[in-house]
Amino acid sequence: MLFSIAVLPTLVLAAPSDIDPSPQSSVCPSLQNNLRYQSRDAYTNGEVSTLQDFLQSQGYLNSEPTGYFGLLTFQAVKNFQNANGISPTGYVGPITRAKIASMNNCGTATITPVSPTPVQSSISAPTVYLGANPTTIVSDGKPGTITLYWSSTNATSCGFERQVLPTSGSMTVLLSSTTTYTISCTGPGGSTTSNPVTVIFKSSQNLPAVDLKINNSDGPLTKSSGYSTFSWISANADYCTASGDSYWSGSKSTSGSESIWTGNQKTGVTTYQLTCGTSSGKVNSAFVQLPRGFQISFSDVS
Repeated sequence: MLFSIAVLPTLVLAAPSDIDPSPQSSVCPSLQNNLRYQSRDAYTNGEVSTLQDFLQSQGYLNSEPTGYFGLLTFQAVKNFQNANGISPTGYVGPITRAKIASMNNCGTATITPVSPTPVQSSISAPTVYLGANPTTIVSDGKPGTITLYWSSTNATSCGFERQVLPTSGSMTVLLSSTTTYTISCTGPGGSTTSNPVTVIFKSSQNLPAVDLKINNSDGPLTKSSGYSTFSWISANADYCTASGDSYWSGSKSTSGSESIWTGNQKTGVTTYQLTCGTSSGKVNSAFVQLPRGFQISFSDVS
């Protein structure tokens, strides 16, 4: 007896699955930060994990992203650099980031420069004040002496004509011509120059000028009995002295007018003189002579 067995085909039902309609063959990262050993996601906006994803997709890293740039990531970066003609330092800088961005037509990495935030100093610049005493010197030609004095704030040292000075004080300076002085001071906040101070130098070498008149005339003048008016002026003089007779003698002001007795009968010549001088010893004189015939003549001597 023959039996026939029919073999029915077995149907195998496939398990359901999700299919990515736009599969990516590799990760295309854009790194904005330079990454190094021990970098972390928390400080790089998650870019350590992005780098690890890329290295894993390229076959350089065999572990899942951890967000920590450890030894495995460090070695994977070196291998990637070596394979792409970059010096294998393990440091992900602008060159390595640009290379990663250029892989698979990802474009060029964008490097955003970070401008340093200006630091405003809270330290004030120095201030300095300069003064002089006296501010005018009258000299007979010899150098004079003045005192410069100064004070400052926020300064650590001051300077004057290559001399290092304390931040406040005074010093003596010889002066032979009109001069303008300044002083500079330096501190943590910078340097400052003081206000200018000008000291005037005047010479007193000019001789005094003297002019003496009698009755407002330079003569010759006929003598009259009684009083005559003596008038005089001077310039560059500190004092004047009269001489001639008992009526015209002694100390006189540097300019003035007096009524002097000239009525005595005299013989010979009477000379009325006015000598004016300075404290430095410079003198000059003017005189009037009374000859016989009772005429008065005048002459200025310089």
